[in-house]
Amino acid sequence: MRTKPYGWKTIIKKLLTPQLIVFYLFLMAFQEAHAASQRVISTSPAITEILFALGAGERVVGVTDYCSFPKKACLLPSIGGPLNPSTETWIALKPDLIIVQEDSV
Repeated sequence: MRTKPYGWKTIIKKLLTPQLIVFYLFLMAFQEAHAASQRVISTSPAITEILFALGAGERVVGVTDYCSFPKKACLLPSIGGPLNPSTETWIALKPDLIIVQEDSV
């Protein structure tokens, strides 16, 4: 019985794919860890609630006009709403991270 010669697709699958996987794992192992964001702006009431539920409420420095829960969120500076954001406030709060809800953009 005669066997087929290896084609380029087979060579790539057998040789290149494992090498790429090893290279990717190597990069991940030696990747520099970044500090967690300390100043976060939430652009959605749902995101604000999730951040507080996860215990990251102390990192939230700005919320939307519509954030009413938890009560601590009401005490934070308002960054406007999804359709009328106050970019001046965003800049003044100096956030490390701004979390935007996909459908509000």
